[in-house]
Amino acid sequence: MVDGDANPDFLKGHCFHGVDGPAGPNWAYVDLAGEYYVDIVNVFSRNIENERLHYFLIGLTDASPGSSVVRGSYHLCGQYKDDITDAGRNSVKCSANLLSYRYVIIQQPVDGVGFLTVCELEVYGAKNLNSKIWKRYRDYKLTGYTSRLITAVSCVMKCFFMCLPGLCHSINFQPESSTYELNHHLFGYNLINLNVSQSWSFYEVSYA
Repeated sequence: MVDGDANPDFLKGHCFHGVDGPAGPNWAYVDLAGEYYVDIVNVFSRNIENERLHYFLIGLTDASPGSSVVRGSYHLCGQYKDDITDAGRNSVKCSANLLSYRYVIIQQPVDGVGFLTVCELEVYGAKNLNSKIWKRYRDYKLTGYTSRLITAVSCVMKCFFMCLPGLCHSINFQPESSTYELNHHLFGYNLINLNVSQSWSFYEVSYA
């Protein structure tokens, strides 16, 4: 799975193939042999049965997962938010407000079809820890994860600096009332909590 060969033909011997069925753990992990601030994880799919990677999760941890990985027990880099194509490269950008980690986990979501298959996994570290981009989702708000409420701050940049790595992972902002909500979701957030909300904006941060 991490031999540098992304050949999508399982019979060529370069793809990982799990044995867990539907609703099973369905995971694999890679030891980076050192701690790194992870920026991008590329996952290469097989030339058939791409549904085994639909909406896959990428997790990060300092402790060796050993022989068991439980969903929600690791810090979430991100989740691929779409279906997978056959024999393709599928990328996930990690939050730039996570810390450094040694182990990278790939796992099916709880409703996955089972038998996780990965033909190659690439991990790229951040080139510049101080170079970040805040992505804005206009008219959206994340609910249920607010750790700090700030009002009467005139510049959104001030709150970006208040959103510290390891303590804050995203921001809700309403300009009319100058209200900011700093969100904490180290283990990820449920997409059903990201709701349409007029006059609000939701921000997530990644490395530039």
